Amino acid sequence: MIVNRRYPEKQLYTEMARIIDALRVKGQLSSEEGTCLLDLLDLICAGTSPEFNKTLEEVLEVPGNSDTMEIDEIIKGTLMGTDPKSMDEVAQVVGIITDLHKERNRILRLNDESGG
Repeated sequence: MIVNRRYPEKQLYTEMARIIDALRVKGQLSSEEGTCLLDLLDLICAGTSPEFNKTLEEVLEVPGNSDTMEIDEIIKGTLMGTDPKSMDEVAQVVGIITDLHKERNRILRLNDESGG
């Protein structure tokens, strides 16, 4: 991906939106998933909720495993059901995802301790 050095954020946003749309057209994302990702991209790039950005970054930082798949699906469902234009709803989602992320990390830590 080539990023314009004068307008790197705009170029990155455009490229991400293009990739999301291409995945949707190829059928690798459902229409709902693509729309959700585009809405989240708007929210993240707008920077209107630094707490949301930080929470999402923390969740994406550590890959899950088969034991956290259910929590990962709940997080995905929570994000897909969120109206990114409602800051009250976004704030609630930050709390929900933070709690889910703590549980996810607990499961991963237990797996590490048990060697599995």
